[in-house]
Amino acid sequence: MRMTKGPVDYEADQVYQEYKEGSKRVRQVLFYSCIRRDFFPILFEEAWAIDPALVKSMAKTVPANEIGPLLLSANGGRPPKIIEIAEKQPQLEFDLKEVNGFFKSLPLAKRKSAVKFLRDYTESEAAMDLNPD
Repeated sequence: MRMTKGPVDYEADQVYQEYKEGSKRVRQVLFYSCIRRDFFPILFEEAWAIDPALVKSMAKTVPANEIGPLLLSANGGRPPKIIEIAEKQPQLEFDLKEVNGFFKSLPLAKRKSAVKFLRDYTESEAAMDLNPD
């Protein structure tokens, strides 16, 4: 489900409405399938506002190596500010408070995986800026 691009015949507003009115299962399907859509940051905010516990529980099914891309997508494709890459308590600062809350709620192993992915992503983006060819 996470590898799809969501319902193609739905506009963002329709997805938000379906999410608000849908059952837990419908919400899960929409959340997972829309991770790669450009409106995912707004869907993430809506999901967090409606039921942060559900968003946290859905994160449990996301493999550690995919949590970084989910966070990046939820933050609108913008990498966070890396505050600290400590072993015990890695800290990132995202643009959206909902994404910050979500990151802090993740188990340590997933936070570490996210930090590694986002650090590598940021470094590769910086390298691309220096070497656009």
